[in-house]
Amino acid sequence: MDILICSLNDAATVFGHKSEDAEEIAKDLLNQFQNRIVVLTLADRGALAYDGRNSWCQDAYQDTSVDRIGRGYSFSAGFLYGYLTDRVQAGLKYGNAMAALNQTIKGDFFWGDKEEVDRLVAGSSKKIDR
Repeated sequence: MDILICSLNDAATVFGHKSEDAEEIAKDLLNQFQNRIVVLTLADRGALAYDGRNSWCQDAYQDTSVDRIGRGYSFSAGFLYGYLTDRVQAGLKYGNAMAALNQTIKGDFFWGDKEEVDRLVAGSSKKIDR
């Protein structure tokens, strides 16, 4: 299984993509690297995934950012968990939830548990109160 996960900023800096259109960049990266899925994190706009036929989007959760360090690692862990247990859309939800929760504490280590992440993913509110 080949999954490329990167931020929109890294797609520009590392791979030279100048477009602001996330779906266009995801298509270009998929064609360039022949991955099965490309996932782009879009900072406070959420995340997008593309597999060559379908694209999925997930809004970001609203949080009070204390420290952005470790956000990407948390997103990747959450995405992989959700993807492996319940496909792409769940991956985006879990990735965004873990990234948002990670930002609410200082440091790059994720301090939370599955129940906290599940509550955020299942909740009707997109706002984090920690």
